[in-house]
Amino acid sequence: MQQQPEVVVTQDDEIDLRELWQHLLDGKQLIAAIMAVCFVLAFGYAVTATSWYKAEATLMDNSGGGGKAGGALAGLGGLASLAGVSMPASPVEAVIATATSDAFLIEFIRKHELKKVFMQGAWNENTQQWQPTSGIVNTLWGEGLRPLLMGARPKVNSPYLLAENEPTWQKTLEIIEKKGIFSISQDKKSNMVSMSITWTDPNQAAQWVEYWANDLNDLIRERTIAESQSMLNNLLPKLEQPMPAEVRTSIIGMIDEQTKTINAAMVKKDYALKMIDPPLAPETVAKPKRVLILAVAIVLGLMMGAMVAIIRGSRRKSVGLVMPTKGLHRERI
Repeated sequence: MQQQPEVVVTQDDEIDLRELWQHLLDGKQLIAAIMAVCFVLAFGYAVTATSWYKAEATLMDNSGGGGKAGGALAGLGGLASLAGVSMPASPVEAVIATATSDAFLIEFIRKHELKKVFMQGAWNENTQQWQPTSGIVNTLWGEGLRPLLMGARPKVNSPYLLAENEPTWQKTLEIIEKKGIFSISQDKKSNMVSMSITWTDPNQAAQWVEYWANDLNDLIRERTIAESQSMLNNLLPKLEQPMPAEVRTSIIGMIDEQTKTINAAMVKKDYALKMIDPPLAPETVAKPKRVLILAVAIVLGLMMGAMVAIIRGSRRKSVGLVMPTKGLHRERI
């Protein structure tokens, strides 16, 4: 008996919008089901996710860079170089870099005892001790994959004594950066500086922002006094040396300016940055954006459902176009 041949009907490669619309109508229940699954997953995450609050303060440059003292120091910079003296400077960019430097953040965390707060998973409140990291992921990565892929962690000398099982400062700073807890930026137009801390407790976040600004001002004040005093120690002996009258006059002017700088730093509390808008405990959640998450989940579910419906409809159509024909050939006796 001969096999019955199949008649294959070729499809047109052109996109038929009516056909696509029909696929969507036929798969509307599937689309609705996928949207519902995405919405339920997003809703579950939005309900269980931890709320983070952002406390923010607005400050302005108060270091005198644009005032009389700053202008005088800038004008005397050339003469200072001729005299062999380096001029100390504290622009806003340097203040911002100091605020987010590792050394300053470590001292800030140590002073206010925030390491236990930031590393809650590693600190045991009951025993008041650091506990080793646990869990399948930490075990597989820390004891298995990481040494294999990146090599074993080297033993480095730390200036700070660490307790048993206490996380290193590098790991602590990595987690802080990953969570985006500290943030500082400058508005180039208004020259205003914004300092913010994002944390799960709004009251703590507002308090830490104030501590952060105060500690930064204290550090810049101490550095300015030390630098100005060092400059005075270098300038005063030069007056005993023979030099042209113009250079002597310039050095005397620099000594006067450095004396004023020291006096201003000792008197002004907000030496580097002056608080314009103090931080308030925020009432609104900064993250996660729950409404946005639900909206994105609905749109994503709609797109995924439409794609699946179109693919399923196209496959059904392609299968239906391959039809075996009967009776075209008859077996002859």
